Amino acid sequence: MIRDYSIYKTKLIAEQARLEHEMSGVAERNPANPADWVEKEDTMDTLRSDRNEVADHIEELVDNRAVLNELEAEHTEVVAALERIEAGKYGVCETGDEDIPAERLDAYPAARTCIEHAVNSG
Repeated sequence: MIRDYSIYKTKLIAEQARLEHEMSGVAERNPANPADWVEKEDTMDTLRSDRNEVADHIEELVDNRAVLNELEAEHTEVVAALERIEAGKYGVCETGDEDIPAERLDAYPAARTCIEHAVNSG
């Protein structure tokens, strides 16, 4: 079944831009690999002798790493969905090879599987 996926492509491109904007707050593109993101250079403007300030700074770095990891995972899924659109493989369950229902794609445009296989794989 051939379907028009242009609306999903538009949604995915917008989501990709949103994720990249959010990631730019805590990271930057890796100059050696533009597809990769690395944490921004650490600029500690606290007194290293103040243990509380250092602890707060380290906690912030850990939080930023967690945020970046989550955003990168979402970004990877969105980019993969856009690649599937270009390859003509979008909207097909990667587990069972059946069409992914429009309702599923409406709810989650980066879906790789139908709901049945998503539920059974978890």
